[in-house]
Amino acid sequence: MRYENIPNELRALKQWGLFKKIWKPERNKYTKIPHNAIDGGAGRTNDPNSWTDYQTALRALKTYDMDGLAFYFANGYVGLDIDHIADELDRFKAGDYQQNTVRDVLTMTKSYVEISLSGTGIHAIFKGKIPGDRRRKGNVEMYESGRFFALTGNTVGRYADHINAPDPQVIKLMYTKFLGKDNVVKLPNHTPIRKNDLSIDEIVRRAELSKTGKRFKMFMKGGWDGFYTSQSEADMAFANDLAFWTGRDFNKMDEIFRKSSLMRPKYDEKHGKTTYGIGLLNKAINETQETFNPQREPLNKYIINFGKTKKAKKIPPRSWMIPEMLIDSWMCSASWLNIPILINLGISITAVIGKWITKAK
Repeated sequence: MRYENIPNELRALKQWGLFKKIWKPERNKYTKIPHNAIDGGAGRTNDPNSWTDYQTALRALKTYDMDGLAFYFANGYVGLDIDHIADELDRFKAGDYQQNTVRDVLTMTKSYVEISLSGTGIHAIFKGKIPGDRRRKGNVEMYESGRFFALTGNTVGRYADHINAPDPQVIKLMYTKFLGKDNVVKLPNHTPIRKNDLSIDEIVRRAELSKTGKRFKMFMKGGWDGFYTSQSEADMAFANDLAFWTGRDFNKMDEIFRKSSLMRPKYDEKHGKTTYGIGLLNKAINETQETFNPQREPLNKYIINFGKTKKAKKIPPRSWMIPEMLIDSWMCSASWLNIPILINLGISITAVIGKWITKAK
């Protein structure tokens, strides 16, 4: 790696992390998994809070035994990744520029270009906006968010120290040349996103106390393989649950998924125009119509009758009382009622629908 060749403009950004190579025998290739430079944990391509500055990432590289630096795309920076052009790279180095992809990219971007980690492709980084929705075609990918480059600093061409902002028309020509006509079909969900303000821990707690709590715990702690024919099927079911409980909040869904038993390297692998994980969560968000709303006024009411009962009932010793004996319709402890005091006052409580009192044992 020759990180000293990375332009100062990029090094000044707080868009850095780390990556680790993991061999995937089923694909006969390495995949690059992002890690953060804060504690070496999982990196998140969609969470700037997990990114650091260049120097912090560089120091963490050896500390956490990672394979290299990751640059996350955001804030108007665009990455063009072209693989499997070893012959054109060799010809470019030899001065043969005829019908040469490397030459074309340098001419259009007039920006930083490096040889990728494999040694058979190139990365180009420039400023601008991708003019369409397509992000991948064949051996070419173009991204402006939700992805990272495993940078090498092994520069090529004469713009190694510069990040250019090509004219939008030039970017459009480049987009059309490498990605073709934009025919990506959009499937928007027109239901407004109603995020809730619950913490991650509270969301998990409420989900595990719900009627489907056993399934949620299974996703979090393991055991899903006894009920689903494939992990991808379990992934989708869990993503749908997360969309409901978080109010279709992508960041909260991502954080909970990463803490679950379903988390695996595939989650951060490239799949089409994005990663498997991002595509999974966005699909769940798009398909989920009903969401959990903790601020909604409960429809069910208690009928509370004051007065003495015909016959005094034996009250269990206080040591037998269960603090969370009353469960409300959100599957949470109804802490706003003190059961022992109500009973001692001779107040009877009748559950109408959705709320009940379990018997003391």
